[in-house]
Amino acid sequence: MTFLLDTNVISETWKPRPHPGVRAWLEARGAECGIPAPVMAEIADGIHAQSGIRREVLLARLNVFLGEWSGQLVPWDTAAAIEWGKQQHSVAVKRQPQPLWDSILEAMTLSRGLVLVTRNTEDFRRASTLNPWLE
Repeated sequence: MTFLLDTNVISETWKPRPHPGVRAWLEARGAECGIPAPVMAEIADGIHAQSGIRREVLLARLNVFLGEWSGQLVPWDTAAAIEWGKQQHSVAVKRQPQPLWDSILEAMTLSRGLVLVTRNTEDFRRASTLNPWLE
């Protein structure tokens, strides 16, 4: 595994017309990607914020997605938790705190020595990032 995918990359693929660069990048590199558990939490939160048929459609889409990516789900683990605790006491974070999900994804990326694939590269201070919208 080389990459972790941020929520915005996954949600882009669910659009009726996803960005061609994102789609092409995932087709070429998808086997090298992991889906962090916190990203699945964000997606589930977004789905459950919907109601009625929209929620049902998205839940069905999520089940298909989980089947397709089941071997690439990445848990939150002890190494990531320790990295997260360490980064919470860095000067940069004390000066300008990160949103919780971003700090968790950054810790997971750093603890595994991977690259975070995201549209929001400026939100991550220390992790290596890649923006497939620009590839």
